[in-house]
Amino acid sequence: MMLNTPNFSQEERNFILNGAKRVNAVSTEIYQRLFLDLTASDKEEVLRFIETSPPGKIWLSTLLMYIFEALLSDPIYGGNPQQIGWNWLEHQPGFPRPPENKKYWMLQ
Repeated sequence: MMLNTPNFSQEERNFILNGAKRVNAVSTEIYQRLFLDLTASDKEEVLRFIETSPPGKIWLSTLLMYIFEALLSDPIYGGNPQQIGWNWLEHQPGFPRPPENKKYWMLQ
């Protein structure tokens, strides 16, 4: 979802998507299978290999940032559908919640 928001940097979008391609390339190189087809332990090995390079470490850190944002942000921004992240954490959102017309990309 975040990749499709207005004003999302094309450079950031490319960085994320190219990183995903790199994960599949490493997976195929090591296991001759796509990343999604690997076992959990094989997936971890691929990600551990990716994190050994500075760009790989930055890519993983960027993904984690967006994962936490999607999990914890107000659903009005497009992540955390049906408040699943909040429900999982038993979080009570603050009041007032942001209205539909106050998304950050609309405020510029």
